[in-house]
Amino acid sequence: EIKSSDQKLADRSGAFRYPHFVLGLVIMFIYMGAEAILYQLMTPYFKEIAGISTNMAVKYSAFIFYGLMIGRLLGAGIMTRFNASIVLGISTFISSGLVIGSIVIGGIYGVYLIMGIGLFISIVFASIFSLATTNLGRYTNQASSFLIMGISGGFFIPLLFGIVADSFSLRISLVVVVVPLLLTSIYGFAFNYFLKKKE
Repeated sequence: EIKSSDQKLADRSGAFRYPHFVLGLVIMFIYMGAEAILYQLMTPYFKEIAGISTNMAVKYSAFIFYGLMIGRLLGAGIMTRFNASIVLGISTFISSGLVIGSIVIGGIYGVYLIMGIGLFISIVFASIFSLATTNLGRYTNQASSFLIMGISGGFFIPLLFGIVADSFSLRISLVVVVVPLLLTSIYGFAFNYFLKKKE
């Protein structure tokens, strides 16, 4: 089979010809960084804003994981009943609101707000993955491989968090979490626009 130059170029570009995949890959990278921060670095943050002991901060941090488990159990039903892009947009918008609220309010109530975030971010990874691989046909496997590589954001973004925290404070550094959550929310709400753009 002889392929035209356009076909050969398309094969080389693969999944990267699709705006919704390219954006999804970027979103996956930055979101995984935000998630890693929420899972790993909240204990020192809780200590700073609420003045509590390490032992109490660890106990409060555990509630993020409890919410994560509950959210994943409920998420299976939610994902089958509602549009994944809307679910992604709403869940990350609420999550960003919880983080912003924690930054502004501080104290023990700021801790309580972060404690509830696990419930809302529990299905974000699956939602981004599902949306980014939509209608890719034979490029789906290629796209999936790159999206898995996007998990590396969980290493790089926390480094930025650390730099900001060292320069300012842990409280201010949570902006590094807010931005990815808001961008992920925009990706979810505007997904149909990005999907149609290729068409």
